[in-house]
Amino acid sequence: MAWIALLLLLEWEISSLDKPYISLFERYAIHVSRIVAYIFIIYSAYQYTTDEYVLENGYLDMFNAITWLLIVAIIEYDLYYPGGFYKIEWYIRNFVKIALYSALFVIVVLW
Repeated sequence: MAWIALLLLLEWEISSLDKPYISLFERYAIHVSRIVAYIFIIYSAYQYTTDEYVLENGYLDMFNAITWLLIVAIIEYDLYYPGGFYKIEWYIRNFVKIALYSALFVIVVLW
């Protein structure tokens, strides 16, 4: 549920980038809701890294959770620091994106 809430909040932010916030409440509600979603997401990702979980289920879930967290970090970066990238930054960002989405593809195949 936290992932779905986060995706909906990111979509809301992206779709209204060129518009001002309706009110101060809207601005803070979006940011506080995203922070709460991230807390739940990071907590659940942490659960995949515990020794008990890894011994029982292997490393694949842990790699999947970490990969998704990194993808969301890149999306956040693109959302709040758009355009004006230096050429090297653009190449690094795209390389990281390709690497992360490729990792997800490998994880799906391994599952």
